[in-house]
Amino acid sequence: MIDFPKRHRVPFDGRFRVADFDTEPPQGSGTEAKLEAGLRQSVSRLDELQRRLFADQLARGIIAAGPVGREQEKAPVMRAPAGEAR
Repeated sequence: MIDFPKRHRVPFDGRFRVADFDTEPPQGSGTEAKLEAGLRQSVSRLDELQRRLFADQLARGIIAAGPVGREQEKAPVMRAPAGEAR
């Protein structure tokens, strides 16, 4: 479990109420349309990075698994260094 700093934690004893806090964006952060466009751009970038991460993990898993089936029969398990007898 992640140990978040105390200032970011919400008490579970019922003292926290969302209505007690301002949920509006800070002054000068732009219009709602501008903020939504930024959010869409951030989500798109996150999606791209997650796809890359998944592809990288998938490729590593395939490489680690090695050849399978008939391909396994063709692949040498170990090769002797050049010049040495097998």
